[in-house]
Formats: sequence, structure tokens, C-alpha cells
Amino acid sequence: MARPVTLQGFGKAYLAILLTFVTSRLLLQTDLLMIAPFGAAAGAAFAVPGKLMIIDAIVAFALGPAIAVAVGWETAPLARIALIRQALGLTLALSLLLTVTGLLLYPRLLPLLVSDPAIRLLARPALWWMTLTIPLRMLVFIGTLCLFSLNQGGRVARLALATLLLNALLDALLIYGLGMGFTGAYQATAAVALLEAVVTLGWLARECGGLPLGGFNRRWLAAMARKSGWEWLRLVFWQLEGVATLAILAAPAVGAARFSTCVISSELFALLAMPLVALMRCTSLHTSGHDSAASAWSALGVVRRNGMCIALAATLLLWLGTEPIGRHLYQLDSERLDWWTRLLHWQALILPVWVYGYLLRGCLQGQACFARLALVDIGCGWLIGLPLLALALQLDSPVLLGISLLGREVLVCALLGVRTERSTHPGG
Repeated sequence: MARPVTLQGFGKAYLAILLTFVTSRLLLQTDLLMIAPFGAAAGAAFAVPGKLMIIDAIVAFALGPAIAVAVGWETAPLARIALIRQALGLTLALSLLLTVTGLLLYPRLLPLLVSDPAIRLLARPALWWMTLTIPLRMLVFIGTLCLFSLNQGGRVARLALATLLLNALLDALLIYGLGMGFTGAYQATAAVALLEAVVTLGWLARECGGLPLGGFNRRWLAAMARKSGWEWLRLVFWQLEGVATLAILAAPAVGAARFSTCVISSELFALLAMPLVALMRCTSLHTSGHDSAASAWSALGVVRRNGMCIALAATLLLWLGTEPIGRHLYQLDSERLDWWTRLLHWQALILPVWVYGYLLRGCLQGQACFARLALVDIGCGWLIGLPLLALALQLDSPVLLGISLLGREVLVCALLGVRTERSTHPGG
């Protein structure tokens, strides 16, 4: 019998997860604003670590859902404590390996990515600081997911807000007060990451009744590898799909106007996608205790209904605001504004489908159906999304591009249908 998910409980957890995600993005924006007076080279160098250091992010985001689901499934207190200790022990081991790899690899890759000597000079210490803090960031990320699984999302959100404020204060102190310049932004980020890791591990130590770091056995490691391996594959192909999309848009036949319009719209929806990712994470946490995906999907009834109503309202707002946003916020000329308006209208229509699709994704993650999710997302992206994108640009048709976006997500929803899907226990 499905245990219904209450709207109040889901909404409270969702807001905490969303706030945590948003503050992590705002932290980067704070750093960027603080170093903006140092000129174009500093702004370009600031983007280098994010473009180069993707391995640790992929590993963390692949491992996170599998661990969160496993913690959510486990109801015995002692077994849950042992699971958290194994999860954080594995995270620490992987993060140290990634740190050593990064210290050896990233300095060699930097000249291949950045040709400008001034940008390279600024980016090198930034890469060094970011690589050294890989263990802190990964422990915070996995520890945070464990806390969400333990219904401690409120304190996680408050910690995220506190770190955002502290980061801004340390930026001002180190960059300008102590004259550390560009490197001061990364030193501030490292100091905040250390404090956040100490607080997060302290909370988990209280929950575990001792040090929350422990060893992990081979059987458990194999189970995590099977689940996170599929999620890792999905994320890798998602990153490669972004590169392929950029290559298609940058083709000479596309033209600068359409290239610019598509890039701007994709950046806007990268921001709007944050609530969708938070929705997926929250759904996976709330459905991890059900014995089947069909049972979990049924329990989400009130969340689905309210989520679709909110999505329809957002569709109307985005539809009405499309032209003012393009004309006044992004200063688009008439040629780009025409493509922008038609493209954004299609994307507005897709919002309810996206909400439905991300609820499905979260539901399947909650049942540890990572293989099905990976195969569907990868297949629809590479076999439908990319070819139709290239054809739409070749035919100069924003309508075809919009149809391809809508059709792709509709197909994802159809293939991820959970009415008859049976899932297995994450520990099995």
C-alpha cells in the first residue's frame, strides 16, 4: 500500500533543497562580482576551473543519488549509521584520489585549454585551490544528501545561507582588505568549504554517535558502483551532449544571430532548470521507501497535481514575458528577437512536460532504476535531440527546433512510464 506524500512535507523539503542549490550558484556569482573590477582576464580565468574540473563533479553527482536512496531505504538505526559511515568513507577515498589526479593532470591540461598567458597565470593558482578542496566539497555534498535523507534539510538550508554570507565577507576581506587580489576569491571559497565540511560532519557525527567516517566492504562497494555507474554514464553523456550542441550551433552555416539566440536561451533555461533538478532530488528522497515505482508514483498524487498547476502558471508567465525579456534584458535586435520569441514560446509550452518528466526521473531514482533512466535520457538526447537540432538550424526553422524539444521530452516521459515498472531494493 503506497504511503501518500503530503504536500506540506514535500514542499518543506523541496524549498530546503532548492535553497541549497540556489545558494551554491549565488556563491559563484558573488565571487565573480567581487573579481569583476580586475578586468577581462580575471573574468575569463574565473571560468577556467569550472570548464576544466568536471571529473569530481560528475563522480559526486553520480554517487550522491545512489547513497541518498540507500540511506532512505534503510530504517534500522544501526544499519543506517553503518551505511552513512561507509558512504562518507568511500567519498573521502575517491576525493583524495581525484585530488592527486587533479594536481598531476590539470596543470598539464591548462595550456591546452587556455592560450592567453595572462589568463593562464591567473587560472593556475585558482586550479590549485579548487583541486585541494575537492575532498571538502565532495564530503559536504554527500553529507548534505545524507542529512536530507535524515529529514535534516532545514539546518542544511540555513547553513547554505550562512556560507553565502560568510563567503561574501571573506571575499571582501581577502581580495581587497588584505590585498590578495584574484586569488583571494578562491582562498575565501576554500575557507568557507572547510567550515561547511566541519559543520556538516559534526552534525552527522551527532547522528552517528561518533566519527561519521568508516571503511566499506567489497560487496557494498560493488552495489554502489553498479548504481552510480549508470548515473555517471548518464552525466558523462549529458556533458558530451552539451559539447556536441555547442559544436552544432558554432557551425558557420548557422550564423552568429541564431547561435547567439540559442546560447542565450539555453543559459536562461539552465537557470530555470535548477527548480527541476531540486524537484527530482526531493522526489527521489520521498519515494525511496516504496516497494515499487508504481506504488511511489501513486503516492505522489497531490505533488503531481500541484506541480502541474504551478508549471502551467509558469508557462503563462514565460509566454507573456518572452518578448520583454529578450528586448529589454538581453538587448536582442530584431533578427535575434524573432528567433528568440518563437523559440521561448515553445520552451514555455514544454515546462509542464518537464515537471512531469523530472517527477518521473526522481521516482525512478528513488527506486534505484538508474539503468533505465540513463538509457532513456542518453538515447533520446543523442538519437532525437541532436539530429533534430541540426536539421532545425539547417532549415532555419525555430518551429522544428521547438517541436524537437517538446517531442524529445514527451518521448522521455513515455519511456519512463512507471505504471507497470517494478523496482528492486537499492541494497540488492
